[in-house]
Amino acid sequence: MRYRVLIVDDDRPLLTILNRVLSTDYDVQAAGSAQEAFALLKEHTFDVVISDQQMPGQLGTDFLKSVRALYPDTLRFIITGESTFDVAVAAINAGAISHFFSKPFEEAVLTTTLRSHLQQRELMREAARLIRTVKAQAIALARIEQENPGLLKRTMEDLESTPTSEQDLPDDINDFLQTIREQTERITRQLQDLGSVGFD
Repeated sequence: MRYRVLIVDDDRPLLTILNRVLSTDYDVQAAGSAQEAFALLKEHTFDVVISDQQMPGQLGTDFLKSVRALYPDTLRFIITGESTFDVAVAAINAGAISHFFSKPFEEAVLTTTLRSHLQQRELMREAARLIRTVKAQAIALARIEQENPGLLKRTMEDLESTPTSEQDLPDDINDFLQTIREQTERITRQLQDLGSVGFD
C-alpha cells in the first residue's frame, strides 16, 4: 500500500524538490494554498500533509490546526524557517503538528521521519484494534458469567490497566501490543473452552 502525501506550498521550487524526494515511495499531490489543499482533502484521503509555514492567506500552523480538527488521523508536518522556530515548537506542544523541518532540510531526515511516524501510526491502530477486541471479549465473558462464576474477575482486573484510547497508549508500544495480544489469546481460549465463538 502506498501512502498518500499532500504538500502545501506556494514555493514552486520547493514543491519540485519535495515531489522528487517523496514520489518514489508515496503518491504525492501538491496544493499552492490552504484553500486549494482543503479542496483536495475533501476529495481524497491523505495519510500525510506537509505544509510550509509562510503561505499567503494563512500560516501553515493555523492551516494544520484546522486539518487536525477535520482530519485527526492525518499526520501533519511543517517546514519552517528560523524566524518561526518557536511557533513550530508551540504547535507541536499543542498537538497541531507531528514534526517540523527547518529550512534547509535534509532529504534523508525528511524521508526517515515520515516513515517512522507512519510506522508508529500503524502500531497505534493495531493497538486500538486489539483493545477493541479485548473489550468485546470481556462483554462476551460477562454474558456467560452467571453460568461460570468467577471467570470474569481476572479478565476485568487485566483490563483495568488497559488504555481506552490511542492518546493513552504508552511510549513502549511494542511491549504493549505483545501484552494485549497475550490477553486476547488467553480470553479467546476461555471463550472457546466454553463453546463461544472467538474474535478476529
